[in-house]
Amino acid sequence: MKKKELLFVTIATLIIGTLMHFLYEWSGESRFIGYICPVDESVWEHMKLIFYPLFFVAIYIAIRKGDIGRISGFILTSLIAMALQISFVYLYKLFTQRSLVVPDIIFYYIVMIAAVIFGNIWSGCRKIRNLWPIFAAVSAIMIVLFTRLSYSKPSFCPFLFMEE
Repeated sequence: MKKKELLFVTIATLIIGTLMHFLYEWSGESRFIGYICPVDESVWEHMKLIFYPLFFVAIYIAIRKGDIGRISGFILTSLIAMALQISFVYLYKLFTQRSLVVPDIIFYYIVMIAAVIFGNIWSGCRKIRNLWPIFAAVSAIMIVLFTRLSYSKPSFCPFLFMEE
C-alpha cells in the first residue's frame, strides 16, 4: 500500500475497532452483532476488537490487489497482536492487581497501528503470501471460535473468559 492508503486503512481499522467495542450494546444486544463484537468485558471477547478489523483489512487488500495471498500478512499480525494484547493486560494486572482503562486503550492503539504496518509489509512477502491456505484456515477457526464462544463460555482456560 502507498502511504496515503496505509494511513487511511490504519485510521479505519482504529475507528472500526473502537466502534465495535460499543456496537453490541448500541444494537440492543443483538445476538448477530455479538458474534463479531464483544458481548462482555472478558479478554477473549476483546480479542475480537483486534481480529475482525484486521480480518476486514485483509479481505479489502486481497480484493484490491487481486491476490488472495495478501490475507496472510494481516492474519499473521492479528494473531501476534492478540498474543501481545493478552500478555500486556495480564502483565500489568500482575503488578497493579486491577484493570486500568487508559493503558488498555493506549496499548490497543499501539498494537493495532503496528499490526496494520507489519501486516502491510508481510502481505508483500512472497513466502508468507504462499501460506494463504493455512491463514485462511486459521481465520475460519478463529471465526468459528469467536462465534461459538461468544455466548457459551467453556470451563477451560478461565483467565481468558473472566469478565473484568
